[in-house]
Amino acid sequence: MRFCPACGNKLLQASIVKFCSNCGQNLTGLRTTEQASGHRDIGQEKPVFPQVMPIMDTTIVKPQERFLLHDQGTEACFSIVLKACGNRERLVSRLSTVLCRSINAMRLAVDLVPCVILYKSSANTRQAVIAILEEEQLPYGVIRGDFSLNSGPGFLGETAGFSDELKELLAKTPANLWLGDQFQFVVSEVEWEGGFGAMVVTDQGLYLADQSSSAPAAVWSIIPFYPLADVVRSRLDSSEIELVYRQAGREAWLKIEDSEQLAKVYTYLQRVLS
Repeated sequence: MRFCPACGNKLLQASIVKFCSNCGQNLTGLRTTEQASGHRDIGQEKPVFPQVMPIMDTTIVKPQERFLLHDQGTEACFSIVLKACGNRERLVSRLSTVLCRSINAMRLAVDLVPCVILYKSSANTRQAVIAILEEEQLPYGVIRGDFSLNSGPGFLGETAGFSDELKELLAKTPANLWLGDQFQFVVSEVEWEGGFGAMVVTDQGLYLADQSSSAPAAVWSIIPFYPLADVVRSRLDSSEIELVYRQAGREAWLKIEDSEQLAKVYTYLQRVLS
């Protein structure tokens, strides 16, 4: 591996380097994957963590406000964090064209999600990558200026009311998953189509940890806010809310038995989507 898959920086003495000197990307796991896999059969790929749902500092930061970054010119440096991967090969092909990287380097970068996919970029490149991610309906984070990888989520100091199980769940979550997001609050028990577990609410989306399976670690699904148009209370079940997408005919639902937490989520989503 001669180039960092996250920022494209040339690596010196690649066989012994553990971190990229430009963006700080951890290369240890990547090098192991690169050496072990060699060639991958696309037809036998395994799902990439985390999954994408088809579907307090209580300061409200609306998702659409993030896109004002498009107009701030080349003097502002922004990085983009990819949170999940949908159609892997299509995404790799589109990003490699925009970022002028080889298919192999782009594939290795995407395999590291959640990870920095673009580091301190120009305005034109940033806009092109954001356009691709939104067309693919993928969750992502945008960070301005310098930042620290693997620095941990902002809620680690606010876990006094969390159960031991929830604390353990959050502690095992990759820290890069939260890059570019601001923590709002946590709902301990939520049911959605195909899963049940805890939900972390940020200023940019809903992070759902499916704890219903026998898997050793929770599987995270993400519902970003930017594709959503509205949130409504279900007419059939008072404990459910429905998420209405901008794409016609597309919906998702959340079931929260705790009425206080349900009201909190519903009120927050109304404000952030207004």
